Amino acid sequence: MSPLLFLGIAFAVLLSDLVELNSKILPHSRGKAYLSIMTKLFEQAVETVRGLPPEMQDDLARLLLQLAGEDQPVLQLSAEEAASFDESLAQADRGEFATDEQVRAIWAKHGL
Repeated sequence: MSPLLFLGIAFAVLLSDLVELNSKILPHSRGKAYLSIMTKLFEQAVETVRGLPPEMQDDLARLLLQLAGEDQPVLQLSAEEAASFDESLAQADRGEFATDEQVRAIWAKHGL
């Protein structure tokens, strides 16, 4: 599994409580919703993402917007990305998953 996919999953896990924030969203203004508060955990996640390359920031922003209910356009994978994704699916089909140690190493590499 690619490091970007691991990081995306990690970010999604950190932000899974976002769905529960619906009760804290103020009325829509000009088609955009504004949160009445930003939790310390959310601020930490944003600060962490700021240190990533711009392309990764955009990928994670799209993921966050999608989790918040904002429809996002379908992304076109490059041939390399599609091949990597296909290989990841094949590994899953074969029951080949990352060990706990491998997951911890990826998280540590990205400061998570």
